[in-house]
Amino acid sequence: MNELQNEIIKLKQIGHYLGEIDAERKNNGETEDEKKQIYEKSYTMREPNYLNLLMTLSKNGKFPSMLLKILVNTPTVNILNSRPMKPLFKSLYVGMKSAYKLAKRLTGRAVE
Repeated sequence: MNELQNEIIKLKQIGHYLGEIDAERKNNGETEDEKKQIYEKSYTMREPNYLNLLMTLSKNGKFPSMLLKILVNTPTVNILNSRPMKPLFKSLYVGMKSAYKLAKRLTGRAVE
């Protein structure tokens, strides 16, 4: 066999091995938790401002679309994302984050 065929066989073996690991994780319920951790993590919150707060609130798709449409139009964004409004949204975000952690603690869920 030539070198290319050897590499193809190795790749197939690795793929089969990874498939077995994935199946084992599915049986143990591990992959759902990993996916949940990846997809629910907030990658947008670089600084707590208006736009990032909207992204955080709407990330799970349950935010009312009509309200979101109003909140992201240009005049609203220009006003609410302005420099004087930043401390308000920073406080709001910090307060919501604390309330969320408290709610998780009270309901017995693990806190990040």
